[in-house]
Amino acid sequence: MLTDRQLRNRVKREILKAGSLRNLARRWCVSPAYVSDVVLGRRTPGPAILKPLGLQRRIRRDYLAL
Repeated sequence: MLTDRQLRNRVKREILKAGSLRNLARRWCVSPAYVSDVVLGRRTPGPAILKPLGLQRRIRRDYLAL
């Protein structure tokens, strides 16, 4: 399980590998603004960001309010 910070760092590394945020956004078929917002912690990454990283969102039961 990754923390939000760890996930943002993984996306940052992918941006470096792609050469630019725009290149990565194009490759992942998302807008550059969306990638930027995820990196800055303004938006929660959805499937379009998680899938290329080989991740999926899971909710831990102990965090759910009953």
